[in-house]
Amino acid sequence: MRKKLSEIAREEWIGINWIEDSQMNEEERHFRADGLRTPAEAYQAREEWDATAQERDACRGMVTE
Repeated sequence: MRKKLSEIAREEWIGINWIEDSQMNEEERHFRADGLRTPAEAYQAREEWDATAQERDACRGMVTE
């Protein structure tokens, strides 16, 4: 599975290992799913996602689609 960064849901980010798979002509970063995270990796991913949620939401209006 390959997705734009903005299309990856919280649950997907936490549970799946993602490898960047961006091409030079793409405006947004793309990632490819690469298996499931271990419980420790999932915990860390959840902490990072939640810690940056407010900042990411604040920036949404700054980026044009």
